[in-house]
Amino acid sequence: MRPILETCLSPTLIDQHELHGKTVVVIDVFRATTTITTALESGLAAVKPVSELAEALQLGEKGYIPAAERDGMIAPGFEHGNSPLEYRDTPGLEGKTLALTTTNGTRCVHLSASAEDVVAGALRNRSAVARYLLAAGRDAVLFCAGWKDRPNLEDTAMAGALAEALSPYFANGDDATWTALGVWEQARADLRSWARRTSHYKRLVDKGMREDVYHCLDLDPSPVVPVLRDGLFVVE
Repeated sequence: MRPILETCLSPTLIDQHELHGKTVVVIDVFRATTTITTALESGLAAVKPVSELAEALQLGEKGYIPAAERDGMIAPGFEHGNSPLEYRDTPGLEGKTLALTTTNGTRCVHLSASAEDVVAGALRNRSAVARYLLAAGRDAVLFCAGWKDRPNLEDTAMAGALAEALSPYFANGDDATWTALGVWEQARADLRSWARRTSHYKRLVDKGMREDVYHCLDLDPSPVVPVLRDGLFVVE
C-alpha cells in the first residue's frame, strides 16, 4: 500500500491534519525555507527556528547568529533577516548556527511539533526532499506557510511540485493536494513570469528584493534537505 500525501494550505488548517507518525514538509518559498536551505548549503552548521524576537536575541548572547524578519523586512535591532542571499557564500558564517524567526515559516515549524519528522522544503531542494520522503516511506503532510494565515500561490505551487515528483509512489490523500498539482501545472513552464501574479512577489519586489525572489524560484539546484533534530535544522 502506498503512503499517503496530504497538503495543508494554511496554518489555520493544520489542526485538521493528524501529524503523529508522519513527515511534515514545511514550505515557505518566499522565503524562510529557502533561507534555511541556502544557509545550510553555504556551510552554516545549523538553523534554529524560533518564534519570538526576544528569543533570537537571547540566543545571540550565546553565540548564535540572531536573525529576524517581520513583514518582509529585517526586524528592528537585528543585523540579519530572512534574505537567503545574506547567507549565500558569506565569509565568516561557516560552522555557525543561525537563530531565525520569521513572520510565517518558523511559526509553522513549531506547529508541526507532533510529527514524527519535520523537514524544510523549497523549490531549490524539491527533488532532494522528494527523495527523502520516498526513502522515509511514511505518510507525509505538505504544510504551506502562506502569508499571515492566508494561502498563497508560491507555497501551493511548491506542494504541487512535490506531489508531481512523488505521484508514482504516493497516493494523493485530499483535494488540497490535487489543487496544488493544478497550481504547479500552471507555474512550472516559466516560474519567474508566473510568480509575478503572486501577492508576495509584488510585496518583496516593491521592497527591492527581486534577486531574493529569483533565487527562491530556482528549481532543484540544491541537494540539501534540512531535517529538524533537537530543535535545529541540520543536514544529515
